[in-house]
Amino acid sequence: MARLMSDCFCCTLKTGCVLIAAYTMFLAVLLLIFNVNDVVVVGNAYVVWPNYTSLVFAGLLILASLCLFRGAARDRADLMGVWLVIFFIYSILSLANVAYNIHRYRYDWVDARIHDSILADMIIFGLLFFVDILCLLAVYSQRQHVGGFSILP
Repeated sequence: MARLMSDCFCCTLKTGCVLIAAYTMFLAVLLLIFNVNDVVVVGNAYVVWPNYTSLVFAGLLILASLCLFRGAARDRADLMGVWLVIFFIYSILSLANVAYNIHRYRYDWVDARIHDSILADMIIFGLLFFVDILCLLAVYSQRQHVGGFSILP
């Protein structure tokens, strides 16, 4: 099967994977910041399922980031596969979170502080979803290049 991408825009796929691993680590920190903001500023009344999944996936994204750093450095398709699985699940849940927040944003009963947080969450994670798709394609292409052709490790 042919690779989906031959390079990662302005750099090689291997360098792109290292940058994507750094981006993944950044996402994990961003998820933690959003959750701390929601719990500390708004209070415990706003702790809902996206907060819990974000906390779990922040930890998983840190693990995935470390796997991708190591996998890109050593050309290990199995470690890239771990990143692909975790990041694919994260991307689907991120899209579900955006859809859920679009639904919640339309209601007037939402407190103004929560309303602003929902809007920021929708915009940021909606835009990041498209970046996530490009990251998945780049890492999948690099994984194909080093010899891992199946999706699962």
